[in-house]
Amino acid sequence: MSVTQRLMAPGSWDVKLRPNAPGFIRVSALHNHRYLFGHVFITPSRLVSVDEQALKDNARYVGVVRHVSENGHVWSGAGLAVWLGDEDGKGPIYEASVSIEAGTLDDWITALLPATMPIHKGTVTEPAGALTFTWSFIYMTPRDALNTVSAYFGTEWYIDNEGLLHAGPAGDLFNEDPTVIVSSEPPTNDPVVRGVQPITEDHSTDIEDYASKVLVMTSGFGLDIAVGSDVRADTSPYVDLFGNDVQITKLVDLPELTSVEQADQYASEELIKADLADRITIDTSAFSVPDEVAVGDTVYVYDPSVAGVWDLANEVPYRGQHTWPIKMRVYAQSWPIEAGMGVYLLSKTSGFEGILDLTDWVEFEESATGLVGPEGGISLPDRRDLLVPPETTFKV
Repeated sequence: MSVTQRLMAPGSWDVKLRPNAPGFIRVSALHNHRYLFGHVFITPSRLVSVDEQALKDNARYVGVVRHVSENGHVWSGAGLAVWLGDEDGKGPIYEASVSIEAGTLDDWITALLPATMPIHKGTVTEPAGALTFTWSFIYMTPRDALNTVSAYFGTEWYIDNEGLLHAGPAGDLFNEDPTVIVSSEPPTNDPVVRGVQPITEDHSTDIEDYASKVLVMTSGFGLDIAVGSDVRADTSPYVDLFGNDVQITKLVDLPELTSVEQADQYASEELIKADLADRITIDTSAFSVPDEVAVGDTVYVYDPSVAGVWDLANEVPYRGQHTWPIKMRVYAQSWPIEAGMGVYLLSKTSGFEGILDLTDWVEFEESATGLVGPEGGISLPDRRDLLVPPETTFKV
């Protein structure tokens, strides 16, 4: 049973209970539905004293219970971001327009996360340049709206264990100075960085999402539809069977947009995402990587036997030697729920408020963690920084 965390996305988790797990837990979950939409807290070690604040202060992960199967023995769900919109576009959809003229990032986060939302506003750090954004959101989940706002401001967001959403430039939210290096050399506690040796390392690339041009259709009928667009400034490096430049246009239908200017902005955001995807998937048995590297952080990766997995402009001393690793952002991370950890359920369902310690009844897994790269909707212009893209994974 494991946890997968993704940047600005719900991710997933699952826990399996032992056959001797008390029947009242399984019955309550399956037939009384008491634990659905409850919250699972996973701590690095079992807590001596347990209350709600202790769980929030110590949890490595907090997830939402969405599914109970196998006669109550397997529980699963997603991360806190699922409260803002799930994989099917369900969530607290805006049924009334949320509109701001020339709004700052703080203005937008405040407007998109009123007190009635299941996730509340945390700290907001404005990006450089005194940027403002004019837009209108309706019939959209908060997660989609937040990602659109983030794409415009060049910012990101994450949700902490308290259910607070923090937004701002990546450098203000995450660690951009690596403290971990993934290297084929045996690991060691180096004074500069901690070494992690991969069990497996897989490199892949694809152009399934590639587009040379994006068209965004707005509201209107027939020839009166306003169309926004953006096209790559550079000549396509790819050619077809007859030697012509590859021309692939992505069409996006957004009737909620009301102007060509808005459509042009959205087209530019989509064009950044519709690019070549380079991926590295790393598996390692290092137990504590999730405690040292959060999704969104940057790590060093160095493998001189593989083209592109070194950077001669970036010299880092490691194991008494000179290395030249690339910097790689972690866009997703998968790790097992292992013996020694604590697993708790917090329920606020009427009639069953309280905390249930599941630790004694969990079937724990063996060590193996992984890091995953950018998920759809998150990409960076510098592809070197993208070496764990849309579906890249780093497992520990």
